[in-house]
Amino acid sequence: MGSARRWLDRWVGRVRHLLAPEPRQGFPWAVCVLLAVSWLTFVISPERDEYERHPLFFHAPDLTQDPLRILPQLFITPLYNTQFDQIVLITGLLVLFAVPFELRVGWKPVVAIFWLTSAAAALLGAALLHLLYPAFPDVYTFADAGWYRTFNGGSAGSWGLMAAFATTSRRTWPWIFGFACWELFWFIGMTQDYTLFFHGFAVLAGLLCGLWLRRRGIGWSAANID
Repeated sequence: MGSARRWLDRWVGRVRHLLAPEPRQGFPWAVCVLLAVSWLTFVISPERDEYERHPLFFHAPDLTQDPLRILPQLFITPLYNTQFDQIVLITGLLVLFAVPFELRVGWKPVVAIFWLTSAAAALLGAALLHLLYPAFPDVYTFADAGWYRTFNGGSAGSWGLMAAFATTSRRTWPWIFGFACWELFWFIGMTQDYTLFFHGFAVLAGLLCGLWLRRRGIGWSAANID
């Protein structure tokens, strides 16, 4: 029991150290604004039908069928949340990971990474679906839960910020592995929809952004968690 307690105390101390870094600024303004706008859209918007065509809902076939329709969605759709479980998830992710990340790097990288990873997830995910759906038209994930439905909200950008947050640790890859296990558990046990792939591309983009910042010495120092 004693050794287990010491191990637990050590682990909690490491996580607490990572979640309470030396701040570059005193308040996470960017995350607060993202959350405020996201909650506002949730409050004023009715719960949507996943198969409804809407100017603010991202539809993967539009990548080739109507590409101009996608352009405004890359900027607006990440802030347009219409489901309660969606906004609760986004709130939790941003509070747990984006707040400490912003305290390390400042507000500009947070805003840039949120939109860059959202856009990368949408474009790369849609491009991949153009290959997967024709090859596997009877697979639910690629058909009804991918090609024929629409997507909205800030979960992809939140996952991108999670990956960027992980790069502020010396143990980046265990964090990424943990995020991947979490997403796979959610996919297998709950959704089975194509969101898994959007989140995967967001994590990849966030990881690259975070490593670029790390190489420039932004948000990372020798004092970081081992």
